[in-house]
Amino acid sequence: MASEQHLTGESLQSSCPETAPREVLDEPTNEAFTTLDRLASQEPGFAQHLLYKPVPVSVPARVSPYPTFTALPGYVKPLTTHITADDLAYLEINGALTLPSRKCQEQLIWCFFEYVYPLMPIVDLDTFAQALESPGGSPGGISLLLLQAVLFAGSAHIKLEQLRDAGFSTSEEARKVLFRRAQLLYDSGTEADPLVLVQALTLMTLWYESSEQHRNTWHRSKTALSQCYAAGFHMDPSRSSLSLSSNTQKLRRRVWWVCFMRERILSLGMRQPQRLNEVDHSVLLLESSDFESSFQRPKSFQKFCSYANDKTKSGKLAYLCIMMAKLCCCMRPHISIHDASHRKAARSDEFDLFSLLRNKERSAFTDCNEDLLEWRKSLSEPCKTLPLVYSSKNPAKSTLILNEMLLEMTYLAIIATRHRERFISLGHGSGDSLLNRELSKLHMQNAASQISSMTEEIHRCGLDTLLPSMAIGVLMTAASIHRLDPQGITHGEKRRAMRGFRQCMAVVSSLKSIYVASEPAEDSIDWAFLINDTSSSQLLGSHVNTSSHYTDSLDIFNEFLDLGTATSPSCSNSNKTNGEALT
Repeated sequence: MASEQHLTGESLQSSCPETAPREVLDEPTNEAFTTLDRLASQEPGFAQHLLYKPVPVSVPARVSPYPTFTALPGYVKPLTTHITADDLAYLEINGALTLPSRKCQEQLIWCFFEYVYPLMPIVDLDTFAQALESPGGSPGGISLLLLQAVLFAGSAHIKLEQLRDAGFSTSEEARKVLFRRAQLLYDSGTEADPLVLVQALTLMTLWYESSEQHRNTWHRSKTALSQCYAAGFHMDPSRSSLSLSSNTQKLRRRVWWVCFMRERILSLGMRQPQRLNEVDHSVLLLESSDFESSFQRPKSFQKFCSYANDKTKSGKLAYLCIMMAKLCCCMRPHISIHDASHRKAARSDEFDLFSLLRNKERSAFTDCNEDLLEWRKSLSEPCKTLPLVYSSKNPAKSTLILNEMLLEMTYLAIIATRHRERFISLGHGSGDSLLNRELSKLHMQNAASQISSMTEEIHRCGLDTLLPSMAIGVLMTAASIHRLDPQGITHGEKRRAMRGFRQCMAVVSSLKSIYVASEPAEDSIDWAFLINDTSSSQLLGSHVNTSSHYTDSLDIFNEFLDLGTATSPSCSNSNKTNGEALT
């Protein structure tokens, strides 16, 4: 039997007289699996390219132990030789070895490179496209785990009619199924390459199913970082003792920085402590050369990536990714003393510790603020003026500007978050503390106003569905600031704040069909405002300190909008996800 021969169920049964067709059994036996093991031992390449297709039966709850088999596409790398036939059958029964049609794959891959890859350049475009374009596929070109992860990542932006042609009824269903396939492949140990493991895990952080799950987005980010350190990705590849090609060095450098950026973005959105510091790695900052290809790409690559041969657009996207990496470097760990500010120091040593923490917090805030200002000054002028003009004849240009706006919105969200933390940590003091609190409040409101203005423009152009999941965290940050309505502001300010809130929530609502976390996030903010309004109504008729009320309101939002650890009562018993909103 030749190694490239494709087996079918009929050929398998004819080659095994002891497994001739029988009547359907009540319980499946291990006889078929034993036959698979025997065939796999005789033909080393057999098990790696099998796909299990259950034979339809007319009686429900009865299965046939005799499957039919087809081969995986030639561009898919064989699975590890350690996988058993039982594991192989389990993966196929659960759909992990199932791929959409070739047409659907191309559409999903195009969406990945168009909307996800620009800020997550974690795979090699040339290797990917070459394998898919080679006649009959390039043997061993693409890991099945990585391919499934890429298809999942691209599913957030594909048109619904294209998903329906592939058998999915909703975008939410497609994302869940495609993620589940990648997760099963990872959990079953089908891949041993540490680079592929890091790539797949990082792409899988784009999904957050439940805050109650142990292996959530934050866990997968941690696992990806652990794999990075184990494989030495935290060291600059140019200084490695290994003889790495130029393309491999570029890819390893991009992989590390994508993991770094993802960790910082997740820590911002999920309000988790940062794991990485600047001293934890020696990888040089990304440069434009890290995105350049030494390969002359054919025009056929454009069906996978619109800018495959567009050096102008690819150069601009590379610049945006570099600036996002620099922006994430500005997100230094913030030392919060908010909890300590509510406790009275019982001893002098506690008071000294409190003072020390406050001084460190001031220093960290000042350093972060200076870094953010320097980053803003270094941003190119086209990125500072962002007119979004949608053109159906040239949607590629609109998506480029959309990425520029997302970069600016992330910058504003960092400012709003930093000043929110500072506002709360300053407590109910007086003098300089009171002045600094008011300044932080103004910075928060200004950042939220700019975010809502850009959000309105995106919504007006109908580009909401092109936003990544991390945009929900940005929108919720701005919405929570807008909706806080401290007593004493003018009627005009209240109207502007309410308009900004509605602009942000309109986009969050439009993302429900893609990111199922949007609805629980919306419910959480509604519940937080209900509690806040109830608390405020109890204060009517009495003298209220505006800053104090604003601080108390922020406390409420910090509790309810921390979707990584809390949900509203209306969502606590639902099966909907609630953490993806801030990722």
